[in-house]
Formats: sequence, structure tokens, C-alpha cells
Amino acid sequence: MDTELKTQLSNIETFLQKQMVTKDEFGEFKQEVNNRFDKLESAVNNLTISVEKFAAMVKKYQDEHETMKHQLMAVQD
Repeated sequence: MDTELKTQLSNIETFLQKQMVTKDEFGEFKQEVNNRFDKLESAVNNLTISVEKFAAMVKKYQDEHETMKHQLMAVQD
């Protein structure tokens, strides 16, 4: 085999080795993805709770407004 071909094969082998991911590296990456997903899921749950609390507060104020409106109408009659 000529030297140029050996060099090219060696370069290809080196390139492929750099592209490979070890099982441990993949495990670490997978764990990091899972951790980020858990944080994102937690943030979404917290946001959902906040939106639900806000909706309940708006509903409460709407109900109070309706009650006051009816009381005012009753006083005016």
C-alpha cells in the first residue's frame, strides 16, 4: 500500500474515532437532557399553577363586581 493511501486511511480512522461517543459520555449527555427536561417540566407546572391562581383571582373579582352591580341596582330601585 502506498504512503498516501496509508495516510488517508489513518486520517479517516482518526476522524471516525473523534466522532465516536463512549457509553459513559452518552450516559452523561442523557442524564443532562433528563435534568433539563425535569427543570423545564417543573417550570411549566409552576406556570400552570400561577395561571390557575390568576384565573381564580379574576373570577373572584368578576363575581364581586357582579354582586356589587346588583347591590347598586337594588339600592337605586
